[in-house]
Amino acid sequence: MNGNGLTVTDLFCGAGGSSSGLVEAGFRVVMAANHWQMAIDSHQMNHPTTDHDSADISQVEPSRFPTTDILWASPECTNHSVAKGIKRQRDMQAQLPGMEDRLPDAAESLGAVFEVAS
Repeated sequence: MNGNGLTVTDLFCGAGGSSSGLVEAGFRVVMAANHWQMAIDSHQMNHPTTDHDSADISQVEPSRFPTTDILWASPECTNHSVAKGIKRQRDMQAQLPGMEDRLPDAAESLGAVFEVAS
């Protein structure tokens, strides 16, 4: 598939499932970040042309990542949904963990997707 010219930063990238879907749809994933080095290593194998960062996303400044057309964030569902079988203490569905106060001012993307499966 030919690219659509749009770029993506994939936060909480895991091994690259979301990135693979985005690439298949014609997006170019510029940066992928995750706190778990094994996920970054797997993502690097699946997406060797993407820049990678092993970082606790809740502890870094958003400016650490490049400005792209789309910000894609898929935090793990067990702490941000009912996946553990318990009710969450507060509504985190619309929040990027640790960046609630910083993200809106720092996000310069054309769009953002926050995916939390429940």
